[in-house]
Amino acid sequence: MKLTFSPASPFARKVRICAIELGLIDRIELIPASVAPGTPNEKYAHDVNPLRKLPVLLLDDGSTVADSLVICEYLDDLAGGGKLMPITGPARWKVKTEHSLLQGVLDAMLLCRYERLLRP
Repeated sequence: MKLTFSPASPFARKVRICAIELGLIDRIELIPASVAPGTPNEKYAHDVNPLRKLPVLLLDDGSTVADSLVICEYLDDLAGGGKLMPITGPARWKVKTEHSLLQGVLDAMLLCRYERLLRP
Protein backbone atom coordinates (compact mmCIF):
# COMPACT_ATOMS: atom_id res chain seq x y z
CA MET A 1 0.00 0.00 0.00
CA LYS A 2 1.05 3.56 -0.63
CA LEU A 3 -0.20 6.70 1.10
CA THR A 4 -0.06 10.07 -0.62
CA PHE A 5 0.72 12.66 2.02
CA SER A 6 2.26 15.96 2.92
CA PRO A 7 4.05 16.39 6.25
CA ALA A 8 1.90 19.50 6.83
CA SER A 9 -1.41 17.71 6.22
CA PRO A 10 -3.30 17.06 9.48
CA PHE A 11 -5.47 14.53 7.63
CA ALA A 12 -2.46 12.52 6.45
CA ARG A 13 -1.02 12.75 9.96
CA LYS A 14 -4.25 11.30 11.37
CA VAL A 15 -4.01 8.34 8.96
CA ARG A 16 -0.35 7.74 9.86
CA ILE A 17 -1.25 7.73 13.57
CA CYS A 18 -4.01 5.19 12.92
CA ALA A 19 -1.56 3.02 10.96
CA ILE A 20 0.95 3.19 13.81
CA GLU A 21 -1.69 2.34 16.42
CA LEU A 22 -2.88 -0.62 14.33
CA GLY A 23 0.65 -1.92 13.68
CA LEU A 24 0.32 -1.37 9.93
CA ILE A 25 2.70 1.53 9.36
CA ASP A 26 5.47 -0.78 8.09
CA ARG A 27 3.16 -1.99 5.31
CA ILE A 28 2.57 1.52 3.97
CA GLU A 29 4.95 3.36 1.67
CA LEU A 30 4.67 7.13 2.09
CA ILE A 31 4.48 9.04 -1.19
CA PRO A 32 4.94 12.82 -0.87
CA ALA A 33 2.42 14.82 -2.87
CA SER A 34 1.84 18.53 -3.32
CA VAL A 35 -1.75 19.71 -3.26
CA ALA A 36 -2.21 23.40 -2.53
CA PRO A 37 -4.64 26.12 -3.59
CA GLY A 38 -3.35 28.10 -6.54
CA THR A 39 -0.88 25.38 -7.48
CA PRO A 40 -2.16 23.19 -10.27
CA ASN A 41 -1.43 19.51 -9.99
CA GLU A 42 -3.32 18.01 -12.91
CA LYS A 43 -1.43 14.71 -12.77
CA TYR A 44 -2.52 14.11 -9.16
CA ALA A 45 -6.10 15.10 -10.01
CA HIS A 46 -6.17 12.76 -13.00
CA ASP A 47 -4.22 9.80 -11.61
CA VAL A 48 -5.03 9.82 -7.88
CA ASN A 49 -7.86 12.01 -6.63
CA PRO A 50 -10.01 14.34 -8.76
CA LEU A 51 -10.83 16.31 -5.59
CA ARG A 52 -7.10 17.08 -5.22
CA LYS A 53 -7.13 16.22 -1.54
CA LEU A 54 -4.70 14.38 0.69
CA PRO A 55 -4.38 11.67 1.77
CA VAL A 56 -5.23 8.81 -0.58
CA LEU A 57 -4.37 5.19 0.09
CA LEU A 58 -3.26 3.43 -3.10
CA LEU A 59 -3.93 -0.27 -2.79
CA ASP A 60 -1.79 -2.98 -4.33
CA ASP A 61 -4.60 -3.95 -6.74
CA GLY A 62 -4.59 -0.42 -8.22
CA SER A 63 -7.73 0.79 -6.46
CA THR A 64 -7.78 3.80 -4.14
CA VAL A 65 -9.31 4.69 -0.80
CA ALA A 66 -9.82 8.43 -0.35
CA ASP A 67 -10.68 10.60 2.68
CA SER A 68 -8.87 10.21 5.97
CA LEU A 69 -11.92 8.89 7.83
CA VAL A 70 -12.53 6.21 5.21
CA ILE A 71 -8.83 5.30 5.14
CA CYS A 72 -8.76 4.96 8.94
CA GLU A 73 -11.83 2.70 8.79
CA TYR A 74 -10.22 0.65 6.01
CA LEU A 75 -7.03 0.21 8.04
CA ASP A 76 -9.03 -0.73 11.14
CA ASP A 77 -10.86 -3.37 9.12
CA LEU A 78 -7.57 -4.61 7.65
CA ALA A 79 -6.21 -5.01 11.19
CA GLY A 80 -9.16 -7.18 12.22
CA GLY A 81 -11.81 -4.55 12.91
CA GLY A 82 -13.04 -2.96 16.09
CA LYS A 83 -9.62 -1.81 17.29
CA LEU A 84 -10.02 1.92 16.67
CA MET A 85 -13.66 2.01 15.66
CA PRO A 86 -16.23 -0.19 17.37
CA ILE A 87 -18.01 -2.48 14.91
CA THR A 88 -21.57 -1.91 16.16
CA GLY A 89 -23.68 -0.27 18.80
CA PRO A 90 -23.75 3.12 20.50
CA ALA A 91 -19.96 3.18 20.94
CA ARG A 92 -19.52 3.05 17.15
CA TRP A 93 -21.75 6.07 16.61
CA LYS A 94 -20.05 7.97 19.41
CA VAL A 95 -16.63 7.39 17.84
CA LYS A 96 -17.88 8.25 14.35
CA THR A 97 -19.49 11.45 15.65
CA GLU A 98 -16.29 12.45 17.46
CA HIS A 99 -14.32 11.68 14.31
CA SER A 100 -16.66 13.89 12.24
CA LEU A 101 -16.24 16.73 14.75
CA LEU A 102 -12.46 16.35 14.53
CA GLN A 103 -12.71 16.33 10.75
CA GLY A 104 -14.65 19.61 10.87
CA VAL A 105 -12.06 21.24 13.12
CA LEU A 106 -9.25 20.13 10.80
CA ASP A 107 -11.18 21.45 7.77
CA ALA A 108 -11.56 24.83 9.47
CA MET A 109 -7.87 24.94 10.46
CA LEU A 110 -6.80 24.12 6.91
CA LEU A 111 -9.06 26.82 5.46
CA CYS A 112 -7.56 29.36 7.88
CA ARG A 113 -4.07 28.31 6.80
CA TYR A 114 -4.94 28.60 3.11
CA GLU A 115 -6.54 32.00 3.71
CA ARG A 116 -3.33 33.32 5.28
CA LEU A 117 -1.18 31.70 2.63
CA LEU A 118 -3.14 33.17 -0.27
CA ARG A 119 -4.07 36.52 1.30
CA PRO A 120 -1.39 37.59 3.78
